[in-house]
Amino acid sequence: MFELPDGSQVEESFMLGHTIEVLKAFLASEVDMEFVGLKLFFEERLLLDPMQLADYVEAECKDDVYVRVEGGFSDNGEGRK
Repeated sequence: MFELPDGSQVEESFMLGHTIEVLKAFLASEVDMEFVGLKLFFEERLLLDPMQLADYVEAECKDDVYVRVEGGFSDNGEGRK
């Protein structure tokens, strides 16, 4: 579950092997956010691009994972898709 800067939330499923870059690419394409400058946080820890979700989330975790998003929406005037 992504908590966006405007207070809204977006839900999507990812595998623990996905990199943080994959999550950012999802936000850039599906929520129309700027890829450059996006910062993702899990439990107040900055998620680094080359790392995988498994580096931050326990494999046994069955609950939703909430990721706080910092960054801006694209300037194309469309807002969220």
